Amino acid sequence: SLSSDDRTRFTVRELCRLGSIKCQSKTTKVCIEEINDIDDFNFISVVCPYMKYCEMKRLNNMNIELFLRIILKEINNRSFCFIRLLCFHEPTVDDQMIENLEKMINYEQLLLQFTIKRISDNIYLQWK
Repeated sequence: SLSSDDRTRFTVRELCRLGSIKCQSKTTKVCIEEINDIDDFNFISVVCPYMKYCEMKRLNNMNIELFLRIILKEINNRSFCFIRLLCFHEPTVDDQMIENLEKMINYEQLLLQFTIKRISDNIYLQWK
């Protein structure tokens, strides 16, 4: 059983095993240790449809700007989505990267009311 109160940590492989409990899952906070592609994120959002917070520790061989663009487009195309906060661990993050991500989101109108910030090696993107 997945708890809806605590952050739940899984690898994508472990989530595949849990796929059958999708309808019962009320998990709202998910921490993924490793993501290989956008399909991993989509699978997680199907298994945890009430997810509000998603933390991704490692994006394997993926450009964070491209990955974020695809995620936000996917979220915007869904009829319902509870996700309101994404966190990416990015060891090379700097102020310029945050500024570039913010410009991309604004220019492509991926989100309207949002905040993006860097805390240590993490990027936090939150919206209404």
